[in-house]
Amino acid sequence: MPSLLKEKGGTAENFIKVCTDEESIDISIKETKTPRIVGSGEFWCLDPLYIAAEGVIIISLGGSSSLANALSLLVASYYVFNIKYPLKCSNVYIFCEATLLGNEQEAKKRVAVNKFISALG
Repeated sequence: MPSLLKEKGGTAENFIKVCTDEESIDISIKETKTPRIVGSGEFWCLDPLYIAAEGVIIISLGGSSSLANALSLLVASYYVFNIKYPLKCSNVYIFCEATLLGNEQEAKKRVAVNKFISALG
C-alpha cells in the first residue's frame, strides 16, 4: 500500500509487522517505536494480533479480530497518544482514517490519497 499511495521510503512494516515462524514476535514488539500492528501467522489470519508502541503491547486483539478493526484501532491510537503519523507512511494512515473512520478532511488535501480513493470507487 505505501507504494500505491506514493510514500517516499515507506514500507508496510511502518504500520504492520507480520512475523514468520523464524521471527520472534516478542522481539518485533520490543523493536516497535511508533504504534503499529504486530502479529503472527498468515496476513489475513493473524493470531496473536497486537498493537504495540515503544516496545510494549498497548492493545491485545484476539485472532478473530479483523484486520480492518485492527487498522481502525491503530489509527485511533495515534489520536489517543496525540502523536503525528510517521512521515514515511502518513498517506497510508490518512487513507485508513478516511475509509475506515469516515474522516475525509485530511485525505482531501492529499493528491495521492484522493487519486487512490477515486480509483477504488
